[in-house]
Amino acid sequence: MGHRRITIFTLIIMLFVSGVALSKGLVYSKFIHRTGKSTLPGLFRVELNHAKAKGKHAVVVFTADWCTPCQALKSFLDESPTVQREARGGHFLFIDVDEWRGPAHRLIPDINPRKLPTVVRVDYNGKAVHQCFGTDLGLLSEEATGKT
Repeated sequence: MGHRRITIFTLIIMLFVSGVALSKGLVYSKFIHRTGKSTLPGLFRVELNHAKAKGKHAVVVFTADWCTPCQALKSFLDESPTVQREARGGHFLFIDVDEWRGPAHRLIPDINPRKLPTVVRVDYNGKAVHQCFGTDLGLLSEEATGKT
């Protein structure tokens, strides 16, 4: 079952970061945390500019500390060579919806991250291009959902 989940996850990641003019290299992922007087939209704009300068697709992952599928997604990005190879064209930004309660829910027009993880590929202006949820990624096993 674990292999099936990685395969589904890899296919979704390919959809999110596939493109012609992608830079090669390691997967970039960053948690956007509250720092000083910085606002989430301001920090988000900085990261979008960074993604654009590097020629990478910006992918926002709305997450929470208590969310097991969110932790699995981060683990796949950090540890799976297959996922890393397919995701190298992505600029992954992790936003904790509890830490940024309110601003996270208003960050991307027409996206309300109520189901976690919510994964959204955005253009360089911060508008949603694709969206999916953890269940779409196969991060919940049949055992976890009671469908065995």
